[in-house]
Amino acid sequence: MEDVRNGKHGEGIQVGFFGIEKYELLLYLSRILRQLGLRVLLVDYSENGALSAGIPVWDQFGGAGREELAAENASYQTAVDYCGIHFLRELMVGPAVRSRYDCVLIDFGFELEHEAVRECSRAVIVSDQQLHNIHRLRHPLLWESMPVYAVLKDMCPCRITPDYILEEAGVKAEEGYRYVIYQDAWDAKCRISCQYSKLSPFVRISREYREFLKNITKDLFPEFTKSEIDRAFRAAEKGEC
Repeated sequence: MEDVRNGKHGEGIQVGFFGIEKYELLLYLSRILRQLGLRVLLVDYSENGALSAGIPVWDQFGGAGREELAAENASYQTAVDYCGIHFLRELMVGPAVRSRYDCVLIDFGFELEHEAVRECSRAVIVSDQQLHNIHRLRHPLLWESMPVYAVLKDMCPCRITPDYILEEAGVKAEEGYRYVIYQDAWDAKCRISCQYSKLSPFVRISREYREFLKNITKDLFPEFTKSEIDRAFRAAEKGEC
């Protein structure tokens, strides 16, 4: 366990997040992993930059300054520091960079053909019930190449079921890897707060959100006990850095 905490276990695990807005999942998860003493890198390859909007310090590098910083960000030392979590936008993360982190979490948006996808060991697809979003996730060969978590959020009870969504998207997610999150005003409030507050708390988010975050943490780093993960979750959800 000490080797993991000190980043000595080799090249970091790379997890790809695909689909609709999911920046809150990456921010929550990165903070939990950070509380476990892990070194975490967040990367935004998405088409809309939603994750970048959730990193308040990124705003100070706007305009031309952003391009100048990006050119330097190929090295570990110049990544934007977000409360101990490092962040890059658009730049490729190769083995040399991954080896400096325990976990690399990437928001691909709907960029399913991005060259960095092939380096991911797990995928998290996020969708709602809207058909145009479901169809944009179609890529059977990709979803068959790695373990897939399916997070179906902002759901409302109707004939558009989780099974239908996954079938239309061509995703085969086992029962224990599916998370159905129904529309919830508090979840929405916490999500939006992520883009306006540096360490927005996420206390009292839905049970399904909690289950996903704790389960994927345990899956990525099985050496941590349930009590350690629970303690890390409690600290992260309170907004502790």
